[in-house]
Amino acid sequence: MTFKTLASIALAAASLAGFQASAADMSNVEASRGEHLRHTHQSVVAAPAATTVAANDFLQEAERGEYLRSVGSSQAHQAARHLAASDAMSPAEATRGSL
Repeated sequence: MTFKTLASIALAAASLAGFQASAADMSNVEASRGEHLRHTHQSVVAAPAATTVAANDFLQEAERGEYLRSVGSSQAHQAARHLAASDAMSPAEATRGSL
C-alpha cells in the first residue's frame, strides 16, 4: 500500500469516527429532548388538576374565613346585647375580689 492509500484509509476512519460521535451526540440530544417533552407533557397534564386543587383550597379557606367572621360577629353582637341588657359594672366592681 502506498502512503496515499494509507492516508485515505486513516482519513476515512477518522471521518467515520466523527460521524459516529456526531450520531451519538444527536442521539443524546434527541433523548434529552424526548425526556424534556415527557416532563412538559406531565406538567401540562397535571396543571389542570393542580389548579383545581388550588382553587378548591382557596374557596374552602374563603368559606372558612367567612364562617369565622360570621361567628365572631354573632358573638360580638351577643356580648353587646348582654352588656346592654345587664347592669354594666364599673372597673372597680369588675376587679373587686380578683386580688
